[in-house]
Amino acid sequence: MDVQQRLTVEDAAGRGLTTSEHIHRYELAAALCAGLNVADVGCGVGYGSSILRESCPVVVGIDIDDATVETARKTFGRDGLAFKQSDATRFLQSELGDVEAIVMFETLEHLETADEALEGLRDAARRGLRVIVSVPNSKTFEEENLFHRVEFGFEEATRAFDPLDDVVTLYQFHAEASLIRMRNVEDTGLRAALLEQGEPEYANHFIACVNLGDRVQASALSARVDVAVAAYHSRYMLSLERANAELYRANARLAKKRIGVNDSAAATLLARIEALPSEESIRLLHDQIAEQHAIITSMQGTRVWRIGAAYWRTRDAVRRFFGGRESGAA
Repeated sequence: MDVQQRLTVEDAAGRGLTTSEHIHRYELAAALCAGLNVADVGCGVGYGSSILRESCPVVVGIDIDDATVETARKTFGRDGLAFKQSDATRFLQSELGDVEAIVMFETLEHLETADEALEGLRDAARRGLRVIVSVPNSKTFEEENLFHRVEFGFEEATRAFDPLDDVVTLYQFHAEASLIRMRNVEDTGLRAALLEQGEPEYANHFIACVNLGDRVQASALSARVDVAVAAYHSRYMLSLERANAELYRANARLAKKRIGVNDSAAATLLARIEALPSEESIRLLHDQIAEQHAIITSMQGTRVWRIGAAYWRTRDAVRRFFGGRESGAA
């Protein structure tokens, strides 16, 4: 499964599931670290550090890439929010200073020195620092990410987090929701109803919260879980469903009757598709029809095609023979 490497400034300001899951983690961290001086290790372009700054008096964002750090400074830098270029492991081991909490999202899996970074987190936790660290469940979902140096699944994440003292592991899942609204009203007061717990082994992300037992409470967490929803474009989806159903029927007719009606069946389908509202859906379906037509055409004359044609001829002859005998008997 392909994944996006990191969010850009534009991505963070946009919408969609990937943006929502990243923002959601930072909103959780901002609530848990309220009032603390925080280091956002592996901060990227800084959108998450900016969220943390809303509830934390001092935030420093750490990233190894100079250009990314400069972008973060220009875009989000302000009083109480600074950005610094540094290696994550080195920072955890020797540059924490007066930091009271560490947020480290989607960074461990990128480090050649992941074990050393984890030891740095353990040392910080032993000294009383609050720690929130997350990793993606990339091993279970077979993500293809060339930038990963370590792949975490449920067992790997458990082994990494268990040695951290006073640790509570949270599980982040992708979810769906229902949206009811008036015509021109925007309301962010949405409630999440937990209908199913979800299987921890198949969570999309694992989040370890260390030394935060006084702040991590099940009732508070359920109230903080926000699902970013957008109304589906139902007309577009219905049109696609109808077009796909018609495409399936057309392909079935082509497969059954083989030669001689390909063009007419395709023409009938194209005429119906042209009435759909989405130009993109029309183009994609045209491509699918052309591809199916090409496959059938390319099969003509092949050994497989000849065998199939012989089968159909034999079957028809057998049916005619037995049909004639039954008529004569009657």
